Amino acid sequence: MKGLLELLHQSMVYIRTRWKLRTAYRVSFLLDMLDIFIGVVTYFVLGNWLSGPASETIKIYGENYASFLIVGMIVNQFFRASYEVFYWALSSKYWSNELTLLLLSPRGIEAMIIEAVLVTYMDISLYAFLIFLFGFVVLGTPYSPNANPLLLILVFTLSIVSILSLSLVSASMFFILNAKQGLEPISWLVSMLTPFLAGTYYPPEILPQPLQQVAWLLPQTHGLASLRKIVLKGCGFYEILQSVAYLAAFSIVAVCLGRLLFKRALKKALKEGDMPHW
Repeated sequence: MKGLLELLHQSMVYIRTRWKLRTAYRVSFLLDMLDIFIGVVTYFVLGNWLSGPASETIKIYGENYASFLIVGMIVNQFFRASYEVFYWALSSKYWSNELTLLLLSPRGIEAMIIEAVLVTYMDISLYAFLIFLFGFVVLGTPYSPNANPLLLILVFTLSIVSILSLSLVSASMFFILNAKQGLEPISWLVSMLTPFLAGTYYPPEILPQPLQQVAWLLPQTHGLASLRKIVLKGCGFYEILQSVAYLAAFSIVAVCLGRLLFKRALKKALKEGDMPHW
């Protein structure tokens, strides 16, 4: 317990340092905020223009296409960051000659994982909050007043865990497949399929049936659909039970697979002398 608290304390110190660096360059920071606002306004105008009387497909998730898009923008910020976070954390430590020292230090590889996730979500949470603020508060895009916050947290957590597990598999390819140049098959496949199939910008129900079957294999599809139904329609637990069960099962299997592959990747690197970057 003491070791865990010390690890969390060290991670928080690291996060505070990164946050100070992140906000030190005020012009860049303000331009980032402006970029978010312009993006939200663009989707708001596009969504309202396309909505008119909402199509039958959009009605599955609510009455307004702008609301549909804004939820997709918020959630996709977390999804996109989640399936890349471990690979890029590992790659950064490897190419900066820090990985071997990290493995030998008391903090260990767990510190790298925790810090990578916390720092990534710190930035993404700010962007997501601003999108919510501009989209739902400033522009007044409708959402359900009956949204269940606990159910929202449950579905969001299951979605993130399932995608982080894929990220762990992705990071394993750094050593298993020697994919050290920023491109490996797992994150490439997920990043290619998610915008097209998972329903970020349009409902997956409009896709041809064979593609819908592929789409519903992705945890992102279940996560996005469920979160939209909670936020925009106020749906309860039993109305999204099938997706919740799928996300829970996927998370259990993917976490076990990710841990197994990541341990195997580190053993392979140590055995072949690939851990230090010469």
